Amino acid sequence: MTRANISDPQLPTREHIKQTFLSLYKQKPLHRIFVSDLVNACSISRGTFYFHFENIEQVYHECEQDLIHSMEDGLDKVVLCTVGGSRNDMTKFIETYTRHLSRYPEHLDLYHCLLEGSERASFRALWIGSVRRHFEQTLPFSRTGSSSQKEHLLEFYSGGTVTMLSSWVLSDCAAPAEEIAMISAQVLFQGTFLTHASD
Repeated sequence: MTRANISDPQLPTREHIKQTFLSLYKQKPLHRIFVSDLVNACSISRGTFYFHFENIEQVYHECEQDLIHSMEDGLDKVVLCTVGGSRNDMTKFIETYTRHLSRYPEHLDLYHCLLEGSERASFRALWIGSVRRHFEQTLPFSRTGSSSQKEHLLEFYSGGTVTMLSSWVLSDCAAPAEEIAMISAQVLFQGTFLTHASD
């Protein structure tokens, strides 16, 4: 989902509904948004709304999934760089992670809505669970041999990293993406690979 004008009637109808929903969600909690509010704000009929969505909760969950899919895109490349412990590995990780993070500013409006909205706790839990599942699926293909390393990486990415990225995007990505990648690299390569070098 891009940062298009929320009231733009030229958007495809499904996207227009979602972006208009987000404009309402910025103003009030999910349980206080009704189909009538949304169809009026979209200037569409109830029939058009129900053609695309079953209810308001489905609109919200689809917005969540849009952002989750965007965040997961390219994570496998980041995971596969999170191996070894040499200076070359660290440099490659920083470059790969910086490229991944550089796309986050494109979705700032959506991040703000979901991280500051009434359902922020459930969104955060969804994000953490999604990252953890992604890493559990990808780590077995990495060169990381130590099970304690892998567990530490899972905890780092699904806990500490989500906290750091939440703060970063809520600051409107004030720090350069490379700086965030370097902080992560220092934690991983000076923590994980030294502290968890073997079981």
